[in-house]
Amino acid sequence: MSGVRSSSVAHQPRRIVAILAKSGEPAFDLSCVIQALSTANEHLPARCRPYCVELLTAAGGTLETSGGLLLRSKAIHDASDEIDTLVICGNYTRSLDPRVILWVDQIATRANRVCSSFGGIFTLAEAGLLRGRKIAAHWTQSIEILRRYPTALLMPDAIVVRDSKLWTCSGGTGSIDLAMALIENDYGREVSRQVAMDLVVFSPRSGGQLQFSKVPVWSQKSNARFTTLVRWMNENLSQSLTVDDLAEQLNIGSRHFSRLFTDACGRSPASFVEALRVERARELLEEGCKKALVATRCGFTTEERMFDAFLRQLHVSPTEYQHNFSTQPLFNAYG
Repeated sequence: MSGVRSSSVAHQPRRIVAILAKSGEPAFDLSCVIQALSTANEHLPARCRPYCVELLTAAGGTLETSGGLLLRSKAIHDASDEIDTLVICGNYTRSLDPRVILWVDQIATRANRVCSSFGGIFTLAEAGLLRGRKIAAHWTQSIEILRRYPTALLMPDAIVVRDSKLWTCSGGTGSIDLAMALIENDYGREVSRQVAMDLVVFSPRSGGQLQFSKVPVWSQKSNARFTTLVRWMNENLSQSLTVDDLAEQLNIGSRHFSRLFTDACGRSPASFVEALRVERARELLEEGCKKALVATRCGFTTEERMFDAFLRQLHVSPTEYQHNFSTQPLFNAYG
């Protein structure tokens, strides 16, 4: 660590951050938050050290993470009465514990912030805290959240979302982004920047989490009617693939085809074709292909059109995507 301290923050009150976890869950989410807050303490006046972390579980005792790491925790009934921020990392709905859900609901009424990371989003939902709220969640959880909690307003590309006192993140490395957002909110951009430099992370990072997702554009199970057509589309992405081209493959009128396709697939033919092209372009960029060649092979015709499509679909440029996800070996990338 750099050991550089900020002199701009002094006499700050102690902030008790309670992290609610659960055995069997990954250690990554909670350790990211704990380390970021600990590093923030190092950049604040020595007499201050405002962040005080409490690791909690339902019954207390030893917490064993999915990777076998053993941690000591306090029981929720022994938690501080002055919790400033609650961060839920454990999914307590897998084996529903009404005591935990009730406790979360009670803490939420008096804490300044209630946060979730990865599985914690389901615990918040069962406590009734997501109704009408904008939220972030890991991309693999999106379908389940939309099905089980339709009143929540899911922001599918977001890594961190703040809605009043509710803070949610996508989990995984998104837990770092959550911690950075909390630190910046409490002590300003400079302290957050210093923490990011110490931890060698980007704050904020470019783009959202859709660039990491691998949710299939096409589901044969739900849209069997167009399976053959979509296979043909994937084999001919370098062609124009207008609505007329697609309708001709099924020997029906363009307007009728467009209506049927949109109803069955949830998006217009043009949007669907663009999504297919972006998915194929992602694969080629990951393999290290030149962007001009990728644009041609995927039917964008120009790099500029591919650039616009990537921003619409993934919120990052093709250059940023290739830089982040190229599969070339590290020793080739860094010398």
